[in-house]
Amino acid sequence: MGIKKKIKTLVQLFQKGRTEDAQLLSTVAQSVTEVQEQLTTVRTAMDNELHDSIERLSGLQESFMTQQAENIESLGKTVRELTSGLRKHDMSLEDLLETIEQASAKDQTLNEALHEEKARSASLVSLLMAYHDAMFSLRSVLQKNDETWAEQFRLIDGQLQGQLAKSGLEILSGTGVSVDYDLHEVMSVRETGDKQKNATIAEVYTCGYVYLGKVLRKAQIVAYRYVEGYRDPSEEVSEDMLDEAEDLLCENSGSTVLSFAPDAEIPVLPKQDPDGEDRAQTGL
Repeated sequence: MGIKKKIKTLVQLFQKGRTEDAQLLSTVAQSVTEVQEQLTTVRTAMDNELHDSIERLSGLQESFMTQQAENIESLGKTVRELTSGLRKHDMSLEDLLETIEQASAKDQTLNEALHEEKARSASLVSLLMAYHDAMFSLRSVLQKNDETWAEQFRLIDGQLQGQLAKSGLEILSGTGVSVDYDLHEVMSVRETGDKQKNATIAEVYTCGYVYLGKVLRKAQIVAYRYVEGYRDPSEEVSEDMLDEAEDLLCENSGSTVLSFAPDAEIPVLPKQDPDGEDRAQTGL
């Protein structure tokens, strides 16, 4: 009795399991159907999207090919224009090179002419310097012997210096101006008691020259140096000199005797020249 009951229970459980399995199989089948439907929907959407993408790609490819063709045509046109421009440029470059060669030849000719002109100018300046040196030396000699001619030479020299200055040649021959070591070479100094003369030019041995701002030769000069209390002996008249002047005047005048104070001026005496004309002579 117990065995039958157990068998019956097992049969019931088996039937119940079959019922559950059938339900499970039905659920699985339903799920599979739903999955298949979803897959079909997704596939349809993907197919549609792929079709749209292919159409868009086709349109882009067609547009790209059209644009590329236009670019190729424009590039070809540009290349043709550049080729034409290069030909013209080559011709212009040849003309430019020819012009440069001609200009270079002209520059060389001008440089040679300029060099020759500079050489001639240097030679002329040297000649003018030598001429003026001779004039200056002659004037210095005349200044000690014949003041009239010396004054004439000073006037001529002043006119000459004015003309030379216009040509760029400056002559350094002035006295009484301050010493400039860029322009003057001090050969010796001369003492003076005049403070205002200190470091000024007392005498010019040799003229200096400046041409177009360039010092060709410095002037060789004597410069004053101030010494406090100094008196120039050449500016003083001693008693012995006055006595000698009185004796000389007595001899020349016969019997007239003149006397002078230490600060008196020496008079001008008439002297008979070979032609019988009076000529004024001065001196001690």
